[in-house]
Amino acid sequence: MTLHPKIGILTFHMPQNASLDRYAKHAKEATVELAGFLKENQVVAVHSTQWFPKGIQNESQLASLFQQFEQEKVEAVLVEMYDIPPAKLFLKAMLTMPTPFALYGTPHPSLKSALGLIRGGQLIWENLRQPQAISSHRFWGIGRYLLRWIRGMSALYNLRKGTFVIFSEKVENYSEIEYEFLTHNLEALVSIATVQDILKRIETIPEEQVDYSLDYLHKNGLALTDLHKVSPKDVRHQIKFVLAFEQWVLSSGIPSINTVGFDTSAQKYLKEIGANLGFLSTFFPYLNPGRIPLKYFPIIGEVDETLLFTSALLSRIAFPIPAFCGSVHLADTHSFLISSPWGAPAYYATGLAEGSSIFSNISLQKDCGSGWGITPGFEVLTGEATVATLAKLPGSRYIMQIGEGWSREITSEIRQNIQWGTPWPRLAIDLGVRPYLLIQTLGSPFVSVVMKRNADEIRVVCEQLRVPVIAMDSEQSIKEFRDTFRTGRVF
Repeated sequence: MTLHPKIGILTFHMPQNASLDRYAKHAKEATVELAGFLKENQVVAVHSTQWFPKGIQNESQLASLFQQFEQEKVEAVLVEMYDIPPAKLFLKAMLTMPTPFALYGTPHPSLKSALGLIRGGQLIWENLRQPQAISSHRFWGIGRYLLRWIRGMSALYNLRKGTFVIFSEKVENYSEIEYEFLTHNLEALVSIATVQDILKRIETIPEEQVDYSLDYLHKNGLALTDLHKVSPKDVRHQIKFVLAFEQWVLSSGIPSINTVGFDTSAQKYLKEIGANLGFLSTFFPYLNPGRIPLKYFPIIGEVDETLLFTSALLSRIAFPIPAFCGSVHLADTHSFLISSPWGAPAYYATGLAEGSSIFSNISLQKDCGSGWGITPGFEVLTGEATVATLAKLPGSRYIMQIGEGWSREITSEIRQNIQWGTPWPRLAIDLGVRPYLLIQTLGSPFVSVVMKRNADEIRVVCEQLRVPVIAMDSEQSIKEFRDTFRTGRVF
């Protein structure tokens, strides 16, 4: 996945305006404005006029263009609507579009964009039934919502191209029906690997490489001189575990990983050798600074498809920072606590992706919760945040629960109430609703968090996947959903 979304722009030939210089002039101005907006916001645009300067005129040109879009790995398409489109060719384009699409019009008074958008929408509503067409948007000028739609479609494209990796004791433990949403709804790949594939590599890690990684951690702020009940030998063992996992990633042949999950049988093996998932998810891939390019993805100790999907989606949207994933607890009357028994990316400790102090807020302790060797712990800094969780309903139906809010300071009063998992990474989230309402309505004890406001991006992805969205930052929305669920109407 690249840092910059990539979209295609489709322009139809408008024969009714072919001889109007005024139309051509203003249409070009609108295209230039759109291209400038996309470039300014680091969106790569591939325009159909590169191959067909006069616009698409027939089905042969349309098919050729879509082949070009696929070769260019275009993630979504904007259809310029500056007048009423040719109905037959327009419908053919919407029906055979290789990616999600949206209609784009401009408020320019000399163009018939409003008419074009409404007519295009009418043709879609009356003639097309596939989800990609039904969930298409109509954008009226440039702006933040257009940009968020583009980012959401980019995340969806890369999710579908990526692979969900599950580590287990045996490959036979895989059950396809447990990952129906990932393989059927999302149309992504699920790969099962044995945890022994990682562990057998630990003894092959050179001590010199461990020394290099240890030095890197120290130079970037991790305190290794005053560890409480943690021996240097334990630290070196955890580093070998991370480097062995790194070797597996590089040799797996998987070009793009969405999320890595370890099931209970795999965690049993890790526990036996004192390998800690928290150390892995916090410091991978930092222990390989600049030597070999590695992908960033969340690493979790759960293999439930709902958490696998949510963690991957938020990570794709916030790329290259993986999502923070953990379990929900009550913090106080205004916020709830999310703590991660599997650790969390080091970014969340300081808000820094690189630099000489990225590990300065991380402490290493014995993991009293699981007994798995050493675990890194920290408290996430305050800032904007988006929380999401996918919930499964009877009949293989799903809902996405989303809330935007703030990561709050964890006070001494909150710390006094933490009785379990005290060494784990954690953050306090305030969604502007009373926490007891969330406890009544959350569909999973595990949620994913990113330190941005990304609810709009998540919503447009859910539209494409036909997944209803429930707002968790509105008490009215929560109560309506709760009451609807209790009466059975949600089914």
